[in-house]
Amino acid sequence: QITLQWQDNSADEAGFLVERSSSSGAGWTIITTVSADTTSFTDRLLPCNTAYFYRVRATNALGNSAFASTLAAATSACVPATLYVNQAALAGKNHGGSWADAYLDLQDALTTAIAGDQIWVAQGSYTPGARRTDSFVLKPGVDLYGGFAGTEVRLAERDWQGNATLLSGDIGVVGSTGDNAYHVLTVQGNSGPQIVD
Repeated sequence: QITLQWQDNSADEAGFLVERSSSSGAGWTIITTVSADTTSFTDRLLPCNTAYFYRVRATNALGNSAFASTLAAATSACVPATLYVNQAALAGKNHGGSWADAYLDLQDALTTAIAGDQIWVAQGSYTPGARRTDSFVLKPGVDLYGGFAGTEVRLAERDWQGNATLLSGDIGVVGSTGDNAYHVLTVQGNSGPQIVD
């Protein structure tokens, strides 16, 4: 997240418009309008290690003021994370940040993961989608582990024999080979060794 602060030099504003861009000269988008007398805003849910540019101006019924000076800021460096997947975590928030709130679908974790992350998948059978062309796509630098009961805090605690995790291409009629996914797992790019275990 990035927190912005500015001075309120206007006596009659109705609010402040906050704009953001990924380059200083173009692509500006209004991301929020805050109320009068507000002098800060926190931009949340941004990807890590990413630079942004911000500008702020006052607004009222008569129009907008000039922009204050453009501010350059960046989110913090990416920290390797563990993402959790458990199709039985029906009572959780399903954001992948813990076993209790694990993703239900492995595809969600694969979409979210960045290089350096690990994905831990609880026991069960997971299919890549409903189409034969669907596949689990593993990004460069992301490691994938199965064999969890859904309570472990260390890799060494998993029991891959007792808690089998199956990536299955059996997406149609169960047991029929004529309607299965063409490729269950594919690896994206070539960034060196990756673990699928």
